[in-house]
Amino acid sequence: MWPTSKPLLPGAKVQSLSASNVLAARNVVFSGAAASRCTVAARTRKTGSAAPSDDAPAEPKRRGRKPKTTSAEPTDAAAEAPEPKRRGRKTKAEIEEATQAADKAFAAMGQQPGGAQAAAESDEMVPAEGPGSWAEAAASTAGEEDRRRFPYHRRIHTAAQDGNISGAEAALASMSAVGLPPGPRAYHVLLCAYLKAGDVAGALDVTRRATDAGVQLLPESYAALIFSYMEASPPEVNVAKTLFSAMAGTDTDQQLPWSVLCRLLSAKGFAADTLAVVKDGLSGGLEMDADVAEAYIKALCETQQSEVALRFLEDMVAKYSIRPDARHVNYIVEAEAMAGNLADAAGLMEASGIRGWGRNAGTFNGYLKGLVQRIKEVENPNADDELVSSFATLRSRMVQSGIRPDKYTFKLEAEGFIELADARSAMSSITSMRNTAGSGGCRLLDSDSLARLLQLLCDADMPMDLLQLLVYMSEDSCRLPPEALLPDSQGRTVLSRWVVEHMEGIAARADARVLADSMLLSDIEVIDGYRIGPGRCVIDESGLIVPVSKCTIKELRAEAKARDLSDAEGMKRPELVEAIKTARSRLPFNVLKAQVMKDESGAKRKVKPAAAKKKRKPKVFRDVWVSGTSPVVGL
Repeated sequence: MWPTSKPLLPGAKVQSLSASNVLAARNVVFSGAAASRCTVAARTRKTGSAAPSDDAPAEPKRRGRKPKTTSAEPTDAAAEAPEPKRRGRKTKAEIEEATQAADKAFAAMGQQPGGAQAAAESDEMVPAEGPGSWAEAAASTAGEEDRRRFPYHRRIHTAAQDGNISGAEAALASMSAVGLPPGPRAYHVLLCAYLKAGDVAGALDVTRRATDAGVQLLPESYAALIFSYMEASPPEVNVAKTLFSAMAGTDTDQQLPWSVLCRLLSAKGFAADTLAVVKDGLSGGLEMDADVAEAYIKALCETQQSEVALRFLEDMVAKYSIRPDARHVNYIVEAEAMAGNLADAAGLMEASGIRGWGRNAGTFNGYLKGLVQRIKEVENPNADDELVSSFATLRSRMVQSGIRPDKYTFKLEAEGFIELADARSAMSSITSMRNTAGSGGCRLLDSDSLARLLQLLCDADMPMDLLQLLVYMSEDSCRLPPEALLPDSQGRTVLSRWVVEHMEGIAARADARVLADSMLLSDIEVIDGYRIGPGRCVIDESGLIVPVSKCTIKELRAEAKARDLSDAEGMKRPELVEAIKTARSRLPFNVLKAQVMKDESGAKRKVKPAAAKKKRKPKVFRDVWVSGTSPVVGL
């Protein structure tokens, strides 16, 4: 059902006519002296006191804590105060009392006493007298703003919300039976009830019934019908267009149905029909609005008329008083970028920000989509530095412009990095895409891109990234692409072939490491009386490399001679130290690892025990003053 912002029926708030408020519901319809007397009588029966008169001044309600009284007897004011209203369901006696009061009130008005509770249970509406046709009702005071229609409108509205066609038809028939012919709003809600139930043919028949009754339908009624026909599978475009054309013979405003038809034709991909409907509407006197302008620009871009769309975009303010925004610019930027005009697309993207038209993530995504297509078309994209630079720096340009990348930005980035054979950057973009999109992020990628990424990770032997991608695919319920399951000549897929090659590579690297370590440890020679070991470094008796800072000048010259350094004999110590440090910084990993392993496997150095502390002898002055003698002559 076509959504509406607020109920079209006045008084359409759904309320149940229970036995407790039947009297109040009847007072809404029959607003007269008798209804007022009925209300007073019911209040008198319930409370046991007469209703206060209108001239009596209302006593202000006391606030705060109740005052303490010295006597236990209640005061006169408290004795005269009415009993508080009891909450909860009414008793049978109270319902029967209200029923008898309502019967008496309606009997006094000349009505047949059928009982208020029986009327509530049968859901009968209050009878009324009115004109016989809608034209007479609209000319008199019995139009749709008449309060007597409100109970019927509520009944139709409640049935339409549930898709209850029979209930809505019964309420409409009740209106006609009591002399209140249904109006445009009543027919609109009845039409929506048929659409809610899925009966589009019945909804179309409602328009015929309304026309026969002389009722002019609302624009929302035609818009709802057009929406239903366009949302069918497949869309019934011809029926929707015929329905819109039939409005020309009526006085109904065609602006809203025209806008709905243009937007739906564009959204469903009927570009040619969109252009034709827009032109017919403009020639018929309809006004261009922002939604129709968006549909028109999209249709022009889909039919390779981006230049016409660009001229229309520039004339929107002057000709139609419509300020373009990002949704109008995005289609043109994407069309220019996909056509290969990357410079024009980038210029329009920058101009939209300068002119204040606005840019969003879709603007940059349209340009990024064109860059990815160009990368796919170029045979060797890595050789085009300008193309690669524009692609790699686009996301940073978005952030600098104050625009946050969305999931489609990271998706296009991942596809571009896959084409550039940059598996690590592609995995980074996929991680960001999943963080932005949430669950199901990997399903945004097509199967071909996923298969190529799996192949890249296997070829680069990146087990951690490969495992992470498989975990992402499992969490997003994304199956392995069919391209990755194709077997080779040995019956192995991409993943099974990588597992075998990875295990063989681990074994080969382990053997090479052992061989390299044994060769390094056995390669020792003596130059000028000093031992030169692995990596052409000076070693001590234990086979450990002597640090440069602890080498003597002769040891430094011997190592320089082993390394074939020129002018080693003429160098001074600072120069030799700098040259040896530079040479040792280029040592392979195996040499340093052998150094560490040998150092760890060596015997622990014995720590000398701490010398026993000797007792301090007493000083001379203690002996002097204790013995009473002094070694100093003359004392």
